[in-house]
Amino acid sequence: DATRGVSLSHVAHDPFAAPFDDGADHGVAYDVRSDVPADELPPIGKELRLPKGLDRGLRALGMEPESVDGSELVLGLLRMFGYTVTEQALPGSYLAVKDGASTFILTDTHEPGEAPEIEESVIRRFLGDFSTSGADRGMLLSEKYAPFTIHEIEARQPKVRFITRERIQRFIDGMALG
Repeated sequence: DATRGVSLSHVAHDPFAAPFDDGADHGVAYDVRSDVPADELPPIGKELRLPKGLDRGLRALGMEPESVDGSELVLGLLRMFGYTVTEQALPGSYLAVKDGASTFILTDTHEPGEAPEIEESVIRRFLGDFSTSGADRGMLLSEKYAPFTIHEIEARQPKVRFITRERIQRFIDGMALG
């Protein structure tokens, strides 16, 4: 098993569940870069700070953290922390399972020339796919920025979270501290 040397599944704290806690801070902090055109997003790997231990673990899984997209990075981290992550029939969707809890995951990638914010149609698709998935909770992973409506959605639906460009670093930091 290729993950045997990098498995962190024994970690008592569940870094994936933390964003789903009622008391979790879901605030947003934006970091504006002046060297990038307003309608283009630079590769996320160049913006993230990955602790050495997580970087080594991802590399042991065959990933190059600086060249993968944000969704691939987070899915790799989940595997390192003992989640069984399986691709589903719907394109870009996954099911992550650990300790009997299942999470439906939809990924939304950013391509050059696309809008830098998650489209409303992607959010609607995610909510619909999650509701029919049978999973305990749902997560939308995207390199794009989130519209402010996600805060309203998360407040109404506590089992749904959005891990977006402005939240990926905090998610990584939470896993590193686990």
